[in-house]
Amino acid sequence: MSVYRLMIIVVVLFCSVICISRAEPPSKVSALVSTNKVSSDEVFDMQIHIESNTDDITPPDLSEIKDFKHSYLGASRSSKTVISSVNGKQKMVTENVIILNYKFMPLKEGKLNIPSLSVEVEGKVYKTDKIPVVVSKNKEQQNMSFLRYKLPRNKTFVGETIPVELVWYFRNNPQLNSIDVPSFTDDRFVVSKMSMPKKVDQGQRLIEISFNGGKYWALQGEAIVDGVAYVTLTMKWYIAPKELGSIELKPSTIVASYITGYRENPMFRGIPKGFSSVFDDDSFFNAREPVMKQIATRTEPVKIDVEALPVKGRPDNFSGVVSKIQLGAEASTDNASVGEPIEVDLFVSGSDNIYNMTLPDFNKQSDIQDKFKVIADTNDNAVVGNMRKFKLIFRALNSNVHAIPPLKVAYYDPQEKDYKEAKTWEIPIKIKAAKIVSASDIETNAKVAKVTNKVKENNDGIFENYTDDSVLLNQNVSIGQYLSDNKVFFSVFPGCYFTILLGQLVLGRRKLTENSRAASRAVKTFNLQLKSLGNNELNAENISKAIIGYYKVKFQAEDKEFTLSEIYNMLEKITSINDETLINLKKIIDYCEACCYTGKSDHQLSSNFVESVSAVISRIDLEIK
Repeated sequence: MSVYRLMIIVVVLFCSVICISRAEPPSKVSALVSTNKVSSDEVFDMQIHIESNTDDITPPDLSEIKDFKHSYLGASRSSKTVISSVNGKQKMVTENVIILNYKFMPLKEGKLNIPSLSVEVEGKVYKTDKIPVVVSKNKEQQNMSFLRYKLPRNKTFVGETIPVELVWYFRNNPQLNSIDVPSFTDDRFVVSKMSMPKKVDQGQRLIEISFNGGKYWALQGEAIVDGVAYVTLTMKWYIAPKELGSIELKPSTIVASYITGYRENPMFRGIPKGFSSVFDDDSFFNAREPVMKQIATRTEPVKIDVEALPVKGRPDNFSGVVSKIQLGAEASTDNASVGEPIEVDLFVSGSDNIYNMTLPDFNKQSDIQDKFKVIADTNDNAVVGNMRKFKLIFRALNSNVHAIPPLKVAYYDPQEKDYKEAKTWEIPIKIKAAKIVSASDIETNAKVAKVTNKVKENNDGIFENYTDDSVLLNQNVSIGQYLSDNKVFFSVFPGCYFTILLGQLVLGRRKLTENSRAASRAVKTFNLQLKSLGNNELNAENISKAIIGYYKVKFQAEDKEFTLSEIYNMLEKITSINDETLINLKKIIDYCEACCYTGKSDHQLSSNFVESVSAVISRIDLEIK
């Protein structure tokens, strides 16, 4: 090859490399908006198109965009086919496009910009172009709808619950698209979610709406503002500020679609104007179709001044309620023994503030502390309208008690700016001395009752009468059931019968988990614990702890706390436990609780009593298998 030809080849290769290196790769990322001219209350769409066959994509960070409120709607995929020509040969190429969808809403008027956004694709960063958006005041839509907060006042106390109403005024029958209420997730407030309105007046009706991941009730009505008639939609909830100072209730937003005009239906394009008027009525053959526009309506921010409650004069039984309240109480019985539980329902009413109230410790009330032991049942309280019910358990400490004293709860009266006290009426009751149960009172029968596997249903579901929760999960078919369902197969291959049977026996022994083995040994552990107690340790407190410990291990609930009464109520639901066994268990529990609540929890018990306890628990263990 001559030197001349070699030089020509080198020059051609060099020029080719320069051309390739200077050629710009096609842009893989682009951003577009549905319109560049919007009104101040209009919502528009923005999409980011990413030409890629991979899912290795990091979406852009929009936190620096301050002139627009935006929300991400999710991603979608599409594809397009292009024809490329290489050396005179045409080739069809399919390109996949990933689309990131957003909703944008301007926060001010003027010439604004959506800045360049960075999108990372397969480790490489691509930037979109800056998009100008002109935002003008919408004079045509300014009377179409508006949104307002309604508060009873703008000054409140920390912890005080106040109602907040969000009222949407609208015309022209819009289609509701979305509602955004930032105060629902504002950490500066304790928020009570919306409930069904208590009163529906004539001309109003209840509407179920969905937002913030839930369904709520709103009240639809009518109102005239500045001589213009509007339809209203009112949503109401309660907030209690947790901080002092001036707190801003962030603006809420409602987005709805309105009909802003009509355009020719493409179906009737080309039909003479006079003839098409036949179809202009609102029917299936409508020659016109509506033009919809999404309009965002926002409230103005509202500031709430939060003051501290005075420390001076605050009583120990203050409930946190900042409003007037009334109390009522009702006992389940007027006749009980010392230590026997007496259920008392306490009713609190008269204020929306009761949603966040806390009960005082009634054991510290001077006229109660020497007469009763009081426990609040935190699992049994309900709110109905502006009334709240609490369940209290009273146990008399001695037989010299003739009444449950008035229950007293303190509140703060914002009108009089002072602490007040509400109280119930006195509840007359007759208290008898506790019956001392001896070993002879607890009869045990060596004959075990016939055990059944029936389960009693209750409102909370099926109560377990098994040793392990695993019977409800991954249930296995018994070998007998499996073989009976496959009679044809095992008649042809009898050797498989013995193989499966052997495998079932081996695997069955391995299935017991550590918890289920502990549950099966629960009664043995219980009896060993009783035998390990010394004479001076044979008392009601230790017997109670042993029974509770047995229940926790047996039903694998060692992370929970129970009382003896709760254990009895749960065991009572198991129909396989004999009634006689439950009667004997109730005698033991009543005696132990009476001792604990009358200050005799360390009173030494006889060995015969302890043996009777062991016999009753052993019998229960047999009957729940």
